[in-house]
Amino acid sequence: MSMFRKAPFIILVLILAMASSALSAQTMVPKRSFHANEDGNYIGQALQLILAQTGEKSLNTLTGAEIRKALDVVSVARQQQAYVSHSEMASLFVPGAGQFINKAPAAGSLYLAGDLAIVAGTLVGAYFLLPADLQFGSTNYFTESFTNIENKWMGHSFVDYLKPAAVMAAGMVVDHVIRHFAAENAGDLARENIKAKKVTFRPEPFMVIPGPRGPMMGFGMGMRF
Repeated sequence: MSMFRKAPFIILVLILAMASSALSAQTMVPKRSFHANEDGNYIGQALQLILAQTGEKSLNTLTGAEIRKALDVVSVARQQQAYVSHSEMASLFVPGAGQFINKAPAAGSLYLAGDLAIVAGTLVGAYFLLPADLQFGSTNYFTESFTNIENKWMGHSFVDYLKPAAVMAAGMVVDHVIRHFAAENAGDLARENIKAKKVTFRPEPFMVIPGPRGPMMGFGMGMRF
């Protein structure tokens, strides 16, 4: 089967891609936060605060009690950083989820409804732009044989699928734009809640410490909202 004979199946690939966009969105999660410099300061500022309080200039001069206090402060700072990233990833995966996590249901509902409207509108629009004999009124995809269905799809030229393919592509772009802005807004809400102390964290006995072969230890998130 030549490439031109396979061309009509491009629309099928696009439909599957649109249906799975929520799953593929997790590949868009940045390795660092949308505001990586700001979030990275959580730990840096925590260490600076400890050193300023002890009057020391380096960590290796701290006493055991001061190290314990420093670990507690850094533990909280690390949890704050993880909370922001979690909020962003939640809304990137499901628009509005990060807003619900941060007690902003109105914004979450708007992002969720907007994304669902885009996805539904794209699928419906692409469907009605398909050739008439491929729509459900003329083809029963549940009872007709695969051979008959394939022959119908193969009976059209590439041009017949350009409009529905264009609608699918445009819908996917808009869907990912909404996810991006929803994630960025969720991160901003998380930072505001942390700054306003609407969400607080308890020091945890274990922390994630970067090492040459990855994290050396783990910690739980002791969060209070």
